[in-house]
Amino acid sequence: MTAHGAGGSNEDELTQRELLLAEAERIVHLGSWMWNTETGAIRWSDEMYRILGYEPGSVDPSVEGFFGLIHPEDRARVEEVAARGVASHAPEPVDFRLLRRDGMVRHVHMEGAAVQQDGPLRIVGTVLDVTERLELEAELRRSARVEAIGTVAGGLAHDFNNYLQVILGHARVTASNPSIDARASASLDQIAAAAGRCQRLARDLLSFARRTTLARERVDLCALVERAVPLMQALVGPDIAVVHEACGEALDVEGDEAALEQALLNLAANARDAISTKGTLTLSTRLIEDAQAGAGSAPSKWVGLTVRDDGCGMSPSVAERIFEPYFSTKASGQGTGLGLASVLSLVEQTGGTIEVESQLGLGTTFLIRLPFAPPTNGASVPDSRGHILVVEDQDAIRGLVRDALDLAGYTVVEARDGLEALDRLAGAPHIELVISDISMPRMTGIELLEAVAEQDTGPAFLMMTGVPDPQLDKTDTPTLRKPFSETELLQAVQERITRVRALR
Repeated sequence: MTAHGAGGSNEDELTQRELLLAEAERIVHLGSWMWNTETGAIRWSDEMYRILGYEPGSVDPSVEGFFGLIHPEDRARVEEVAARGVASHAPEPVDFRLLRRDGMVRHVHMEGAAVQQDGPLRIVGTVLDVTERLELEAELRRSARVEAIGTVAGGLAHDFNNYLQVILGHARVTASNPSIDARASASLDQIAAAAGRCQRLARDLLSFARRTTLARERVDLCALVERAVPLMQALVGPDIAVVHEACGEALDVEGDEAALEQALLNLAANARDAISTKGTLTLSTRLIEDAQAGAGSAPSKWVGLTVRDDGCGMSPSVAERIFEPYFSTKASGQGTGLGLASVLSLVEQTGGTIEVESQLGLGTTFLIRLPFAPPTNGASVPDSRGHILVVEDQDAIRGLVRDALDLAGYTVVEARDGLEALDRLAGAPHIELVISDISMPRMTGIELLEAVAEQDTGPAFLMMTGVPDPQLDKTDTPTLRKPFSETELLQAVQERITRVRALR
């Protein structure tokens, strides 16, 4: 009786250990196996079954069945490693992919050890599923690459936009001279067009790197799409019809109108490249209500923008990567790989989401969802002129801004940096607005803004920059992004002065 009891206790303890081992294997996705190299018999643990895509015990383990699940591109290499391990009695670790019966690809790491005690050679080993770890490592590398690209892009775009500001400014000033002939005027138009394309590229760089400050203005997305259709039609060409299924109602979002329009053009360019001959690009907007959203959670109402083409479509592997910066299926030199990356960045910065559905030969559909903003009515304030201080270390840019404001009837005072600006302000209390660059020697635009903010009464600020400073986002100060046009400058100045006077 005692012996029976002791034997039962040992069996119970062994069972408990086996259960604990099986649970540990399940938690870490580690399967184990044992292979009799003489008879070919093999045993798999329960987790080994699951890694291979089977329910435990649902099939008989076999060497052939195991090798049959190895990815075709990896199988010969793994078989060679296994053969060397049997011959040398020293199995080698190996990494490979499993192509399971359900079509899922899993990355695994296998190790083994030879055991031979008065009998046939046995090899025991483990298979560790490392798929999630590799995916996380890839995401970390991608994030680091994007951050590095963003750092470089930001530095380049700052100087790039300064030069573009000078080019565009002087081209517009010269074009307004009635004495130039038609040939010179056409050349100036080409200069302005090329500079405009460079401007869009710089903004794409800054957008995907999240280093551009987006305006927060109320935009009727349905009306914006309607206005963008002619631009999209010109971009895709006459063989592709651009169709807008108008919603018939105002669907407002809080976003940057110019950036949203650029996102539409980027999606149109993507559709153009996907449609080889004739085709259709269809856009539609609608209100989407999320019944599951509650207080304090995601918005309950969204504006949905669908962009659908009937082009060549994409494989799942391509669709997974289309939002990666510099990923492109075009030939070298035919695309920057930034268009869709900048679209994703814009949508996320606006608080929205973007989804893509695509099938080879059947086309592609993008669904953008942006938080809905109920329309409101606002009163306007009549126009009037004022005194303005322009702070910019680049003489050419400062001169262009000064001339544009002079022609519009404003009284302009100039300064080359923040310290000089403080001197100008001390002697001119009637200045209502300071237009300041951000990156300047001695005292930056942010430091100037902070210094003036310490005063009880001081002028309003309008910043201008090629690369926005993250500190500026905390100040709620409007920003002009270089290169900007004379119209954009005057509109921003008038809006800023009007708002300040309305609050007094």
